[in-house]
Amino acid sequence: MRDRFYLLSYKFFSFLNRTLPESWMDRFILFFARFALVASPSRRRVIYANLKHCFPDITPKEQKTIAVHSYQNLLYNIQSFLLPDKSKLLENIRYEGDQAVQKLLDEGQKVIFFTAHFGVWELLPYTIIQHFKINFAVVGRELNSPLMQCYLKEAREKAGVTLIDKKGAMWGMIKALNEEKTLGLLIDQNLSKRSGGVDVDFCGHKATQTQAVSILAHKYDLILVPIFIHSNDFKQHQVTCLSPITVDKTLPKKESIALLDQAQADAVTQMIKRYPNEWFWSHKRFKYYDKQIYT
Repeated sequence: MRDRFYLLSYKFFSFLNRTLPESWMDRFILFFARFALVASPSRRRVIYANLKHCFPDITPKEQKTIAVHSYQNLLYNIQSFLLPDKSKLLENIRYEGDQAVQKLLDEGQKVIFFTAHFGVWELLPYTIIQHFKINFAVVGRELNSPLMQCYLKEAREKAGVTLIDKKGAMWGMIKALNEEKTLGLLIDQNLSKRSGGVDVDFCGHKATQTQAVSILAHKYDLILVPIFIHSNDFKQHQVTCLSPITVDKTLPKKESIALLDQAQADAVTQMIKRYPNEWFWSHKRFKYYDKQIYT
């Protein structure tokens, strides 16, 4: 039943996206974002708790503005996924810091991209493939809806994106590297210690994070590239590449990997502090150590 509900919702949103003028669709997305904030008090509490945790001095008005924008981001992610032809969106993307990344690729260096649920993140794999002309593989958790997972898999693979299931992802990532593919991962979600989470400082608080990127970078001499996509108006987007992060092999392995872990958390924190509207605040990001903020 839930699977059919997801599919019907998807088809309804797809129908609106095909039939409504762009300005009307923008109004619908804004309306639905505001509605979702009101209609889901449990999710609203998570968003507000995260915002207060990261920005103690934030006002209720600022919380609401950021929360609505966060829901808009999610809906524009869905809209971007629905578009069979993303060329118009990709034409309206500016790049910052990409020259350093291109130089690494031109020199034959192997890189691994990492990002967060930030802006219209569904567009990012397509921009990376188009801009850097690479074979790209991304790690992701399968959707709760098998039907929707089929749509997602088909759409991404048509665009040249190889999908690696988050379950058993390490072997999939190693296989992709052996096939000369460049990897991309989202690293901004809470991860239990049982699942391999390690401690980092994130937005000024102790939290957990995947160590997969750091382990692979250390083992295969990969250079880490923090990359994010963001926008003020959901029309003109900017892809920002922060300074590449290199592995320090002069240090003991454990210490070197720990520094890579924290460098990734610092990169995401930097972007959240710079563009708080852009992060998807609905995750219980701090629940491993600060679960009391969600009660």
